[in-house]
Amino acid sequence: MTAARIILWRHGRTEWNVVDRFQGQADVPLDAVGHAQAGRAAEVLAAYRPDRLYSSDLSRSYQTAEVLAERIGLEIVTDKRLREIHVGSWEGLLGEEIRAIDPELTRRLLAGEDVRRSSTGESPSEVAERMAEADIATFRYNFPYMEYGKGRDSQNVCTATVRAAIAAAHKSAPDLPLLAGGHSFGGRMTSTAASESPLAGVRGLVFFSFPLHLPGKPDTKRAEHLSAVTVPMLFLSGTRDALATFDLLQSVCKKLGKKAMLHPLDTADHGFRILKRTRKSEEDVFVEMARITREWASGLK
Repeated sequence: MTAARIILWRHGRTEWNVVDRFQGQADVPLDAVGHAQAGRAAEVLAAYRPDRLYSSDLSRSYQTAEVLAERIGLEIVTDKRLREIHVGSWEGLLGEEIRAIDPELTRRLLAGEDVRRSSTGESPSEVAERMAEADIATFRYNFPYMEYGKGRDSQNVCTATVRAAIAAAHKSAPDLPLLAGGHSFGGRMTSTAASESPLAGVRGLVFFSFPLHLPGKPDTKRAEHLSAVTVPMLFLSGTRDALATFDLLQSVCKKLGKKAMLHPLDTADHGFRILKRTRKSEEDVFVEMARITREWASGLK
């Protein structure tokens, strides 16, 4: 059986994206930049010669898909189950307003917990269930301490969790190439596990904001184990990341040689918040990370 290739494509920019206004399932159309982004992406995606094209029924998603549909002559199949996560009462509010209204829930959200976006919104697990209804599989896992709301687990427990998750992912889709990694602590535990012994079936590691050191305490001790990792590594790191001074991370990657690739995310911090006025690229930072990861992964053997 030949494995199918599924490409996930985020919609282009909207006016709400520019001002950090939460969209959720509000039907906000693309702005001029968003239309341009969709056009550039369509040029690249057309080369993959897709034979199916799916979109949610929200205009920003449909308008994005429409550019590719016109280029390759495909009809768009719309499905409302593919809509973005529902943010409930947060819809239409600015990020700073939400942080002021609900600081504790915002803190848990940024920490990666499986919590609802507002008391009337959805959680990531609920979105996964919605995706499953549309025959789209997702694989998610938590460390035990995050699942049960207790103090952080020991390193042995965390690395064992990483290995168990990778084994489960490989069992679920044995024909697909497998990458491992994560954001911040999750990425560091993945690299720690890989440094102890190879992760079965994993072709490369991807780090979203590798936590090189504590805030305000530049150091490279947390990177010492990386020399024992045997697979290629991709570092996606913000130039304003307080947990990874960029010049230090550059020196770490330089020592790792051809095994490591470092991609700077202009003006992004540890949580990928950007400075809109000074950021040089108009590309959405999450679209940028997806694009770089795809390009990097396509060169792996």
